[in-house]
Amino acid sequence: LPPGYTLEFSGISEDMGEAIADFSEAILLATFLTLLTLAAMLESFRRMFLVLTTLPMGLIGVMWALDLTGSSASIFVQLGVVMLIGVVVNPAILIADKLGQNLAAGMVPHRALRNAMSEEFRAVLMVILASGIGMIPLATGTGIGSENRVGIGVASVGGIFMAGILTLTLLPVTYALFTGWRRKWRAK
Repeated sequence: LPPGYTLEFSGISEDMGEAIADFSEAILLATFLTLLTLAAMLESFRRMFLVLTTLPMGLIGVMWALDLTGSSASIFVQLGVVMLIGVVVNPAILIADKLGQNLAAGMVPHRALRNAMSEEFRAVLMVILASGIGMIPLATGTGIGSENRVGIGVASVGGIFMAGILTLTLLPVTYALFTGWRRKWRAK
């Protein structure tokens, strides 16, 4: 640009920039509040971080659902993602709480995890199905003004189901790796 001239975005570009900044703040705040709540409930930073591993799993589900449905990342999808931060951790909380009870009862870590997974499997599955199926009407977009709500529904359904599936399969692996690393670290 010649001297004395500046380039400035306005209109939709300016609005999108502001929305992304606001979205980032909302994500950070929601994650921080979830972190504090988990720390208070679980009384263990280790189990709190274990539960927080479900957040990226939920985001994988959102991206997959958006791609599958051909949807774009609208402001409504962003609202769905913020909401998911408090929802996708629920199945992992059930497992982490039972794990803590088992460890407090004197079980060795791998047996405590196996017991927690088997005893909480049904409850976890019910939470995933109830949350995910409850959002399907929102994702299908029926009714007046539904095109605005579809983004929230698609993000929610994809995030809930993917985080649920990955929680049931990857949470035990993550915990096993974490406790294995701890044992190796203490041995040094």
